[in-house]
Amino acid sequence: MLEAKNTPESPKTPSDGELKAYELVARHYREDVNLFWTRANFYLLVQGILLSATITAFGSGALGTFRWLGIGLSVIGLVLAVFWLLVMTGSIYWMQQWREQVVRIDKEISRFQPFAAVESIPRSKFLSPSAVTQYLAVLFIVIWAALGIGLIAIP
Repeated sequence: MLEAKNTPESPKTPSDGELKAYELVARHYREDVNLFWTRANFYLLVQGILLSATITAFGSGALGTFRWLGIGLSVIGLVLAVFWLLVMTGSIYWMQQWREQVVRIDKEISRFQPFAAVESIPRSKFLSPSAVTQYLAVLFIVIWAALGIGLIAIP
């Protein structure tokens, strides 16, 4: 179990309420992280299926005959990719909020402060797995926009 931060003047043991609060906040944080990856995987799967269907339609020549089909698939892909980016951005915001609460409580009740110690390690916000997942959504936005513009521009 967690031990309190002890000082020579006043050793403090966390109360049951403090430990319960920490466990609830930590559980909520873990749940947000799990939901983030579940959502990311769902959007990636849907985007992959849609892109695969579009590439298959190109290969079969169906998009040459039914150009509107390709434009429609591009618009659907673009809209889904924008939603993906918005959902991921919102999820990252809330994960950060819960992470900060876990660190705050960890500093108060844990003598060892493992979560606070790990969170204090400098890291690149651009190379974190969650940031890279956002870049993947941006990549799909670019792919769908280029595909749609190409289908509209080509006579």
